[in-house]
Amino acid sequence: MKSIEFIKDKSSLKYYLISIICILCVYSSLLIKLFSPLLDNIYYGNITDVLINSFSLVLWALELIILCLLCKKFNINIFSTKENKHKELPLLRLIILFIFAIIPMLAVSIYLDFTIKIVYELGVKVTVWGFVQNAINMVSYIIRFAFITIFINCIHLGFEKNIKFNNEKFNKYFPFGAIFSFLVFGILDLIFISNNLKVFYLLMSFVYGIVYLLSDRKFATTFIVSYLIWLL
Repeated sequence: MKSIEFIKDKSSLKYYLISIICILCVYSSLLIKLFSPLLDNIYYGNITDVLINSFSLVLWALELIILCLLCKKFNINIFSTKENKHKELPLLRLIILFIFAIIPMLAVSIYLDFTIKIVYELGVKVTVWGFVQNAINMVSYIIRFAFITIFINCIHLGFEKNIKFNNEKFNKYFPFGAIFSFLVFGILDLIFISNNLKVFYLLMSFVYGIVYLLSDRKFATTFIVSYLIWLL
């Protein structure tokens, strides 16, 4: 008896397509940064960074709107499923989710000599333009995590249609989203992000997928908890 069965289901293709679009959207901001040398002749220092980040924010916002319209066209409900709609998480699941979220926050804080990550990244002395830049980055990452959450949701639903395990618990809890989030966003961030916390970002990319499963595949819970893990 086969322990795993591969199923040809063409309806999964729309989920894979949305997942690929999410990846392209997340890293589309790198194209704007290619034009930063043009702004260096006009502006200097943080002002250039603020402009580049502002353009990236506008681009991401437009892409998110288009992505949501595509999901609607493909009849993909990215916010809930029939199974979890209006369903509250049990207390034990909420406790596990809280513990799972707080551990990486504490690990990062210990690594930073018991400094909260957001305080570390903001710095002690912040200029006005530096403050504006940090604010734009935080708003930008809200959109970025919307893309990541949609990716995890769609890639999981796609593979769920194509792969079936004999074990029912495997079918329900196998972390397709976590694995591909790690392989895509984790590895690419490791390459493109110049930050001494990028190893943590690599590991956290897997955690976001586990949060998705622990939250019973709820978009809002996955999105909020994942963003707070990154922020704090």
